[in-house]
Amino acid sequence: MSEVIIRPFARSDGAAFDALNRRWIEKYFALEAKDIEQIEHPQATIIDKGGQILVAETGGRAMGCVALIKGGEGAYELAKMAVDPDAQRRGIGRLLIEAAVAWVREQSATRLWLETNDILENALALYRKTGFRDAEWDYDSPYTRCNIVMDYPL
Repeated sequence: MSEVIIRPFARSDGAAFDALNRRWIEKYFALEAKDIEQIEHPQATIIDKGGQILVAETGGRAMGCVALIKGGEGAYELAKMAVDPDAQRRGIGRLLIEAAVAWVREQSATRLWLETNDILENALALYRKTGFRDAEWDYDSPYTRCNIVMDYPL
């Protein structure tokens, strides 16, 4: 595989962001209204609201992505993380998380969290390996599929 470049989202990445996320969500769950809104309109729903999307590119092709959704003053949610199945288990997910953590630190964030589901065993292992910890948090998730909340110590 070619060198992996992690870069900010460009409008031309919209179709890849949509496809990468639809693939994993539809494999394990059902798309929910919030998913559709974010993957079809990432500029308006994520970036224009103070968040960021990072893209993992290799050989000129988007092979992965992660969104950082602003969730209040100094807080970001790591979401919509996806890696093309053909590129999984090659360190792209770890690179995306490392770049996401660096970006939120540049924003002087005080909190980084994510929501996930216990059936996503590989994702959970990656999150834990990169420093996320299970959190107790009374939170009304916009997603019916989420049953785990994790925090990253900033």
